[in-house]
Amino acid sequence: MNVAEPSDLTIDETGTILWTVSDTNNKIYRLDLQGNITKTLSYVGNDLEGVAYDRRDHTLWLAEEEYRAVIHVDTAGAILERHDITGLTTVPNKGLEGIALDDGDHLFVLNERSPGLFIPLKSDFSYDVKYQLTFAGDYSAMTYDPQRRCFWIMSDESTAMFLCTGPNVVHAEYALPSRRFEGIALDPAGKYVYAVNDSARALYVFQNTVPVAPAP
Repeated sequence: MNVAEPSDLTIDETGTILWTVSDTNNKIYRLDLQGNITKTLSYVGNDLEGVAYDRRDHTLWLAEEEYRAVIHVDTAGAILERHDITGLTTVPNKGLEGIALDDGDHLFVLNERSPGLFIPLKSDFSYDVKYQLTFAGDYSAMTYDPQRRCFWIMSDESTAMFLCTGPNVVHAEYALPSRRFEGIALDPAGKYVYAVNDSARALYVFQNTVPVAPAP
């Protein structure tokens, strides 16, 4: 991939367009399914670590680690709204690392470590509860799986991705080929798992053979 330190990944509802952000230059890139850049957005963030596609209006949600902020942009890169996630007293460079929308259009953010946190956000971007995660060394990315109604959470330090039916409820664990995986996305049909490795600057495509089963 011609993206410096790709961090996080998301896919559109057609399953043909990927989006990633760079942890080095803080830009947003549209990609094809081979990881080639097809567009670079005008927005430049501050310590961008997470990106999630919103199928409702074809926009993007971003997570900025350093400022503990969630930014909503359109696919030209114009800022639609910005929200600081208050009350996160964590290590400065171990903050927000992932962001995801479920099929009910609820927004979730992931804190990397010290502590690792899974946080469901309310409509006003506050939260009632934050779940401390304990099943991996750190938490580098996440995405929602609408086929299985679960979250996939990735860990750089544990060199694995986890299928979770709830905070700290791990249904299955899958080994990754190396460290430094920082982004994960599933195609709408649930047949493939796309992942980015920031040190290798590479897009990986895994066949998804996990059975579809109802989840709590």
